[in-house]
Amino acid sequence: MAGLVRALGVGPATFYGSSSGGRVALCLATDHSDVVRNVAVHEVAGLAQTESTNSNAALTTASDEEIVRALKDRFRNQLNEDGTAWDALGEAFHERLERNYVTWVHRYVGRMGRPPTTDELRGRPVTWTLGALTPVGSFFGNIELAHAAGLRVTLLTCKHFPQVSIPNALADHIKKVARV
Repeated sequence: MAGLVRALGVGPATFYGSSSGGRVALCLATDHSDVVRNVAVHEVAGLAQTESTNSNAALTTASDEEIVRALKDRFRNQLNEDGTAWDALGEAFHERLERNYVTWVHRYVGRMGRPPTTDELRGRPVTWTLGALTPVGSFFGNIELAHAAGLRVTLLTCKHFPQVSIPNALADHIKKVARV
């Protein structure tokens, strides 16, 4: 990402990342601050050992079919409050996502590296949100790390996929972050 921004000459830029993408955005803020104007993250994945991260780790020994079945249900019914909006993303999207579930489990779960430390995040231009409708225990590590780094965490009226259920509100939020 940093290399692309540099090559295109479009930095510093505003970055948004949700879940695993939030980890990428935080690393951009700490490791490539020259290309970062500011960062908005939502429910950053893998900051604390929880029931969710343990169930993700258990999937690493599952068959591809078991991974797809488990994550289809989790993404549609547990991490998203609007199944109709999720379904409306279309068959082609969901077919790609099914392949991505398997790739994510085998290449990313347990291999994302360490998250940024509080000292690395302190004073960075980061705006952090959690979905007020998501069981916060799954993402409590977000609160702990952001608080320790002196960053404010706010809520968006959604679960884990604001880009699906509240795309206009998310776009407004990112625009607001970009103007700061």
